[in-house]
Amino acid sequence: VTLFDPVQADRLRSLRQHAMPVNAWKRFTHANTVLLSQQLTELGYKANYTDLQAAIGRVQLRRQPALNVRRRQLADAYLTQLRRVAPGLEPQAGLDEPAHALHLFAVRLAASVRPSRDELLFELRQRNIGATIHYTLLHPMPLYGHSGQVSTLPVTEALGRNILTLPISAHMTIEDVDYVCGHLAELLRQPT
Repeated sequence: VTLFDPVQADRLRSLRQHAMPVNAWKRFTHANTVLLSQQLTELGYKANYTDLQAAIGRVQLRRQPALNVRRRQLADAYLTQLRRVAPGLEPQAGLDEPAHALHLFAVRLAASVRPSRDELLFELRQRNIGATIHYTLLHPMPLYGHSGQVSTLPVTEALGRNILTLPISAHMTIEDVDYVCGHLAELLRQPT
């Protein structure tokens, strides 16, 4: 699709990324866009995979067993260190199970943990740590609240305010996990 209208071009780019107003690159590289990217106003799709990407993906599948081993090592390092340095962070259930894909490493902050999840996210981003939010609440978003009535889901909302995803990638090292956990320990020890 080729357009002269930059507004329509941005809209189409947004629609191919679940209608998120901020593209994936900016969500991961610009700390101030993380929360802004969580508000949907229309229904979009995941439609950005090209033939070239599919061809590369087929080759990458051969590397999958080695990548899985690496992710398992990183997850085990996270689990061990977080128990020691960040008892207020609870890893997502199942992250210690061998069959888990480990494409995300989600943790929940205890309600009593300070700083808040959002403050912690911004502090981690300031320290070049690609933490993010993968699970956002859908029911209060403009797309789903068009009737003017917003449902309240207290358990979902409490959970949604406290979930954070720590970086995990087969390209990371154990030293990268040490770096993340060291900063988490420092940030969670700070007086509020």
